[in-house]
Amino acid sequence: MLANAALRRGDFILFGWKSEEQKLQMAAVELRRIEGSLLLVGSAISSPSPTSLPMVSTAIRGVLAAMFDVLESRDVFLGELKADLFRAGRAAKFEQFFAVLGDYLDEAPRRLAATVYSDLAPNHNHRAVAALRQAGTDVFTTNFDENIEACLPDNQARGVTHLHGKASAPKSLVITMSQLHDTNREELRDLRRRLEAGARLVCVGYSGFGDMDILPVLRECAKEVQWFDKPGFKAPIDADVFVHNLESADNLLTRWAGVAEQPSFTKDEDGEHTNTVQMRARRMFGRFSTAVIMRVLASVAHENRFGALGLRVYRKLQELEGGDAVSDHELAVALERAGERRQAGIYLSRAADFAPSPIERTQLR
Repeated sequence: MLANAALRRGDFILFGWKSEEQKLQMAAVELRRIEGSLLLVGSAISSPSPTSLPMVSTAIRGVLAAMFDVLESRDVFLGELKADLFRAGRAAKFEQFFAVLGDYLDEAPRRLAATVYSDLAPNHNHRAVAALRQAGTDVFTTNFDENIEACLPDNQARGVTHLHGKASAPKSLVITMSQLHDTNREELRDLRRRLEAGARLVCVGYSGFGDMDILPVLRECAKEVQWFDKPGFKAPIDADVFVHNLESADNLLTRWAGVAEQPSFTKDEDGEHTNTVQMRARRMFGRFSTAVIMRVLASVAHENRFGALGLRVYRKLQELEGGDAVSDHELAVALERAGERRQAGIYLSRAADFAPSPIERTQLR
């Protein structure tokens, strides 16, 4: 009870006037006194080197750059459209962006995500989580990479549950909005069962931002959550949550696990990792036609409320391949997204006898 009470007072008494290192050490001592906790870790634990996980914005920028590379290798140059499309990409959510890719490229985006998040070396956080797992703490993670398991003997890896799938099984990856809405996945049911049974949850390196599948489970079932994140963080659930603000919350893991190593604080080098994603994505897009890539770019613009930009991409496609390269129905959708409703109506009338594809029906809704 005393340990739990100390954590409940975290921001005000336990942490209030201490240095960052003292906060980390004291939090670790308190966490070791709590039995039966579940640990939920997110992408922040994979950011430090040598893992240097590409952040969402970096991955999206690399994928867009790959599309531009493939187009330019075919002497298709987008000029100022290129910078505007990078801006549209910056506004995209990961799942939203990959949903657009999936509309046109079927399973290719899952294979791409699997390659982007494979072959990453474990860092101090993964070794710490592995040590906690070996000590009996069950681990849930939103990460695709399998660096925690890489630090574990095979018989211990079963205690690591990937809530959004793992890179070695591309078909398991949850990368689109529709997949996030599937809350009947076995991994989520397992988390729900454990929380309903009264397990305490400790969150490190996981903000919950944008998770439409995990947060409802936490809201409905979590009895108590100890949430460690950066100063200013506010928990996205209303349960019995105790937020502890630390500048380097992920480094709490090494203290908690008692792993004696000096963490690396090297930040993700955006240029380097954009190039890595770009190289891997370039091979994928090289298999698709110019028209398909242009349609993907138009949809990226549309889905992020850059309607006029999407229309400009379609116009560019018509310039490259002729007016028939874009159907009346596609133009009607693009004009509607660009706010040109009168023109959209004209093209819809012309397309009255055209049966739109499932993709176009989705876009028109």
